[in-house]
Amino acid sequence: MLALVRSLQRRRAAGFALPELMLVLAIIMVLVSLAVPRYMSSIQVAEEAKAAQTMKNIHTAQEAYRITNGAYAPTFDQLKNTTPLAGAAPSPTGSGAGGEDVMVYQGYIFRLQPIAPDAYTVQAEPVRDRNTRRWWSIDQQGNLLASLGQLAASGGGSGGGGSSGSGTSGSGSTQGGSKKKQGGGKTGQGGNQSQN
Repeated sequence: MLALVRSLQRRRAAGFALPELMLVLAIIMVLVSLAVPRYMSSIQVAEEAKAAQTMKNIHTAQEAYRITNGAYAPTFDQLKNTTPLAGAAPSPTGSGAGGEDVMVYQGYIFRLQPIAPDAYTVQAEPVRDRNTRRWWSIDQQGNLLASLGQLAASGGGSGGGGSSGSGTSGSGSTQGGSKKKQGGGKTGQGGNQSQN
């Protein structure tokens, strides 16, 4: 009997058996496979919220620039010293095709397209997962448009877009569907707009 107890003690002191290690690794792999998609989803939601807020900040900065200079800024570089964007946005990356100014920030590519001295649109497209993430657009009136998978046309201030041309088709949960978030009463100073 004493020999049996000693052999059991030696076996326990030797370490874990291979099946025990495999079981622990399998449990860890299951936990990781459950946690990673949730983590990636939370990153996506955070980047989308940050992009929407950056779009609102760009609109506010454009209004401040317009009040000071009489026209909207044609580049992000001219907006970087305005209060809503000071320290928030990195230096612009340069010009893209079609004369728009391009800036990459927080997982999104922002494109500023000056239409006229009193009109502009800004579009934000995701850097990765382009078919499953929201694309954003805002114009000089503060009409914030979100669409899933691809950007709906902004219409240069009319707020149009989406499949029906109204900018409000769908709920943003289907590909090509869009959701329009329109601002409330705009004050004479280009002031605060309540956006949903």
